Amino acid sequence: MKRFVFAALLALLPIRPAVADTVFVGNVFISAVSGVSQCTSTFQANDSARVIYRPRGAGLGNGGDSYLAYVTSRSSMVMAMLNNDFQAGVNYAGSGVSSRAGLISKAGAITVWQQAPGSIGPETATVAIKGRFANFFGIRDCFVEFRGNLIVR
Repeated sequence: MKRFVFAALLALLPIRPAVADTVFVGNVFISAVSGVSQCTSTFQANDSARVIYRPRGAGLGNGGDSYLAYVTSRSSMVMAMLNNDFQAGVNYAGSGVSSRAGLISKAGAITVWQQAPGSIGPETATVAIKGRFANFFGIRDCFVEFRGNLIVR
């Protein structure tokens, strides 16, 4: 009898389909590097990286936080914008792994953020981004600018 009641209750509960995060994936290329010597010896113009971009948005299944993962064959960094979008004039929290297997946990600033289209919805198939980041990879006074085209996955 208990099983019958339990089964009946389950039948009355609404079934919601699972909603996966919407992410955009692609390659970015560094277009400018400036700052301290540790920065300019670590990053160079035309270096490339794989990027995974997860913009915020309930319509995308992503919730209120935005993330950008910058991944190379030697190191990686994930930048998080909690309760915010990637945009110019805001700070990001970053964590990652350096090329020497050291853990990185630093904050920095986004000084330039250009995104096309400006607003991302469920129908968006591609995104072009250009960003300039201060204290890139946790290196104080390191400024790196990159750009790339990403596709939805």
